[in-house]
Amino acid sequence: AHIDPTHADFFTLVLTGTLSQMPDADVFLESLHDLFARRPEARRRVRAQLAGPFEGSHADRAIALGLTGIVRFTGPLAHEETRALQRRADLLLLWKPRGPGYRTMVPGKLYEYLDAGGPVLAMLDTHDEAAALVRRAGGEVVPPGDRAPMTDAIERRYLAWKDGRRTRAPRPPWLEEHTRAALAARLAGLLDGLPRRGA
Repeated sequence: AHIDPTHADFFTLVLTGTLSQMPDADVFLESLHDLFARRPEARRRVRAQLAGPFEGSHADRAIALGLTGIVRFTGPLAHEETRALQRRADLLLLWKPRGPGYRTMVPGKLYEYLDAGGPVLAMLDTHDEAAALVRRAGGEVVPPGDRAPMTDAIERRYLAWKDGRRTRAPRPPWLEEHTRAALAARLAGLLDGLPRRGA
Protein backbone atom coordinates (compact mmCIF):
# COMPACT_ATOMS: atom_id res chain seq x y z
CA ALA A 1 0.00 0.00 0.00
CA HIS A 2 1.21 3.51 -0.77
CA ILE A 3 2.04 5.50 2.35
CA ASP A 4 1.14 9.16 2.26
CA PRO A 5 4.49 10.97 2.61
CA THR A 6 2.76 13.80 4.49
CA HIS A 7 1.54 11.36 7.19
CA ALA A 8 2.22 12.55 10.76
CA ASP A 9 4.84 9.78 11.23
CA PHE A 10 7.08 11.50 8.69
CA PHE A 11 8.95 14.79 8.68
CA THR A 12 7.85 16.03 5.26
CA LEU A 13 9.71 18.42 2.99
CA VAL A 14 7.73 19.81 0.08
CA LEU A 15 8.61 21.74 -3.03
CA THR A 16 5.93 22.77 -5.51
CA GLY A 17 6.90 24.22 -8.85
CA THR A 18 9.27 23.42 -11.65
CA LEU A 19 12.49 21.52 -11.05
CA SER A 20 13.60 21.73 -14.69
CA GLN A 21 16.81 23.68 -15.28
CA MET A 22 17.26 24.07 -11.51
CA PRO A 23 20.73 22.99 -10.34
CA ASP A 24 19.70 23.53 -6.72
CA ALA A 25 17.37 20.54 -7.00
CA ASP A 26 20.48 18.33 -7.07
CA VAL A 27 22.05 20.36 -4.25
CA PHE A 28 18.96 19.57 -2.17
CA LEU A 29 19.20 15.84 -2.96
CA GLU A 30 22.87 15.86 -1.92
CA SER A 31 21.90 17.67 1.30
CA LEU A 32 19.45 14.89 2.15
CA HIS A 33 22.14 12.29 1.46
CA ASP A 34 24.49 14.15 3.82
CA LEU A 35 21.78 14.36 6.49
CA PHE A 36 21.30 10.58 6.42
CA ALA A 37 25.06 10.00 6.64
CA ARG A 38 25.04 12.19 9.76
CA ARG A 39 21.78 10.83 11.22
CA PRO A 40 21.01 7.36 9.83
CA GLU A 41 17.74 7.06 11.81
CA ALA A 42 16.34 10.03 9.86
CA ARG A 43 16.17 7.81 6.76
CA ARG A 44 13.06 6.15 8.27
CA ARG A 45 11.43 9.44 9.29
CA VAL A 46 12.13 12.00 6.53
CA ARG A 47 10.22 12.17 3.26
CA ALA A 48 10.38 14.69 0.43
CA GLN A 49 7.70 15.35 -2.14
CA LEU A 50 8.69 17.41 -5.17
CA ALA A 51 5.60 18.38 -7.15
CA GLY A 52 6.11 19.91 -10.56
CA PRO A 53 7.82 19.36 -13.91
CA PHE A 54 11.21 17.67 -13.48
CA GLU A 55 14.03 16.24 -15.54
CA GLY A 56 14.92 12.56 -15.52
CA SER A 57 18.43 13.51 -14.42
CA HIS A 58 17.06 14.64 -11.03
CA ALA A 59 15.27 11.33 -10.49
CA ASP A 60 18.44 9.48 -11.58
CA ARG A 61 20.48 11.52 -9.09
CA ALA A 62 18.05 10.63 -6.29
CA ILE A 63 18.43 6.92 -7.11
CA ALA A 64 22.23 7.22 -7.25
CA LEU A 65 22.22 8.87 -3.82
CA GLY A 66 20.13 6.06 -2.32
CA LEU A 67 17.00 8.18 -1.89
CA THR A 68 14.53 5.78 -3.50
CA GLY A 69 11.36 5.65 -1.38
CA ILE A 70 12.38 8.84 0.41
CA VAL A 71 12.13 11.41 -2.38
CA ARG A 72 9.03 11.32 -4.55
CA PHE A 73 8.76 13.20 -7.85
CA THR A 74 5.04 13.58 -8.55
CA GLY A 75 5.18 15.70 -11.69
CA PRO A 76 2.62 18.52 -11.98
CA LEU A 77 -0.44 18.29 -9.71
CA ALA A 78 -3.83 20.00 -9.85
CA HIS A 79 -3.76 23.35 -8.04
CA GLU A 80 -6.01 22.10 -5.21
CA GLU A 81 -3.69 19.11 -4.62
CA THR A 82 -0.67 21.39 -4.63
CA ARG A 83 -2.24 23.71 -2.05
CA ALA A 84 -3.19 20.77 0.19
CA LEU A 85 0.36 19.44 -0.03
CA GLN A 86 1.76 22.85 0.95
CA ARG A 87 -0.54 23.03 3.99
CA ARG A 88 0.52 19.57 5.24
CA ALA A 89 4.27 20.16 4.84
CA ASP A 90 6.62 20.37 7.81
CA LEU A 91 9.08 22.37 5.71
CA LEU A 92 8.47 24.16 2.40
CA LEU A 93 11.43 24.38 0.04
CA LEU A 94 12.09 27.24 -2.36
CA TRP A 95 14.71 27.88 -5.01
CA LYS A 96 14.65 29.52 -8.41
CA PRO A 97 16.85 30.10 -11.47
CA ARG A 98 20.12 31.81 -10.68
CA GLY A 99 21.57 34.91 -12.25
CA PRO A 100 21.26 38.70 -12.06
CA GLY A 101 18.16 38.71 -14.27
CA TYR A 102 16.26 36.75 -11.59
CA ARG A 103 17.24 38.83 -8.54
CA THR A 104 13.97 40.77 -8.45
CA MET A 105 11.79 37.81 -9.51
CA VAL A 106 9.51 36.60 -6.70
CA PRO A 107 8.00 33.20 -7.50
CA GLY A 108 4.21 33.12 -7.11
CA LYS A 109 4.54 29.95 -5.07
CA LEU A 110 6.28 31.92 -2.30
CA TYR A 111 3.02 33.77 -1.62
CA GLU A 112 1.20 30.41 -1.58
CA TYR A 113 3.81 29.03 0.85
CA LEU A 114 3.36 31.96 3.22
CA ASP A 115 -0.41 31.59 3.01
CA ALA A 116 -0.10 27.84 3.79
CA GLY A 117 1.56 28.59 7.13
CA GLY A 118 4.46 26.17 6.90
CA PRO A 119 8.02 27.25 7.66
CA VAL A 120 10.00 28.10 4.51
CA LEU A 121 13.60 27.14 3.78
CA ALA A 122 14.85 28.99 0.71
CA MET A 123 18.06 28.50 -1.23
CA LEU A 124 18.54 32.06 -2.49
CA ASP A 125 21.18 34.74 -2.74
CA THR A 126 21.05 36.96 0.35
CA HIS A 127 20.31 40.09 -1.72
CA ASP A 128 17.49 38.45 -3.65
CA GLU A 129 14.09 40.15 -3.31
CA ALA A 130 12.41 36.81 -2.58
CA ALA A 131 14.99 36.14 0.17
CA ALA A 132 13.97 39.39 1.89
CA LEU A 133 10.31 38.30 1.84
CA VAL A 134 11.19 34.85 3.26
CA ARG A 135 13.14 36.41 6.13
CA ARG A 136 10.40 39.00 6.73
CA ALA A 137 7.94 36.13 7.19
CA GLY A 138 10.21 34.26 9.62
CA GLY A 139 11.65 31.75 7.14
CA GLU A 140 15.27 30.78 6.66
CA VAL A 141 17.54 31.56 3.71
CA VAL A 142 20.67 29.58 2.81
CA PRO A 143 23.03 30.31 -0.10
CA PRO A 144 22.38 28.58 -3.42
CA GLY A 145 24.78 25.93 -4.65
CA ASP A 146 26.13 25.04 -1.18
CA ARG A 147 24.74 21.88 0.34
CA ALA A 148 26.30 22.20 3.83
CA PRO A 149 24.10 25.10 5.06
CA MET A 150 21.06 23.36 3.52
CA THR A 151 21.90 20.13 5.36
CA ASP A 152 22.34 22.02 8.65
CA ALA A 153 19.02 23.83 8.24
CA ILE A 154 17.09 20.64 7.43
CA GLU A 155 18.72 18.88 10.37
CA ARG A 156 17.70 21.66 12.80
CA ARG A 157 14.09 21.51 11.59
CA TYR A 158 14.04 17.71 11.68
CA LEU A 159 15.36 17.59 15.26
CA ALA A 160 12.77 20.15 16.39
CA TRP A 161 10.03 18.05 14.76
CA LYS A 162 11.41 14.89 16.39
CA ASP A 163 11.21 16.64 19.77
CA GLY A 164 7.55 17.44 19.14
CA ARG A 165 8.07 21.07 18.14
CA ARG A 166 6.18 21.20 14.85
CA THR A 167 6.34 24.86 13.95
CA ARG A 168 3.75 26.75 11.95
CA ALA A 169 4.33 30.24 10.61
CA PRO A 170 1.66 32.90 11.12
CA ARG A 171 0.21 34.31 7.90
CA PRO A 172 1.96 37.68 7.37
CA PRO A 173 -0.57 40.56 7.52
CA TRP A 174 1.02 42.19 4.44
CA LEU A 175 0.27 39.08 2.37
CA GLU A 176 -3.32 40.24 1.81
CA GLU A 177 -2.19 42.95 -0.60
CA HIS A 178 -0.50 40.28 -2.75
CA THR A 179 -3.48 37.92 -3.18
CA ARG A 180 -4.73 37.29 -6.71
CA ALA A 181 -7.93 39.18 -5.90
CA ALA A 182 -6.05 42.22 -4.59
CA LEU A 183 -3.67 42.26 -7.58
CA ALA A 184 -6.57 41.89 -10.03
CA ALA A 185 -8.41 44.80 -8.36
CA ARG A 186 -5.27 46.95 -8.54
CA LEU A 187 -4.81 46.13 -12.23
CA ALA A 188 -8.47 46.89 -12.94
CA GLY A 189 -8.07 50.27 -11.25
CA LEU A 190 -5.03 51.08 -13.37
CA LEU A 191 -6.80 50.04 -16.56
CA ASP A 192 -9.84 52.15 -15.64
CA GLY A 193 -7.52 55.15 -15.29
CA LEU A 194 -6.10 54.86 -18.80
CA PRO A 195 -7.47 57.24 -21.44
CA ARG A 196 -9.84 55.47 -23.80
CA ARG A 197 -9.01 55.41 -27.50
CA GLY A 198 -11.14 57.87 -29.40
CA ALA A 199 -12.26 59.62 -26.22
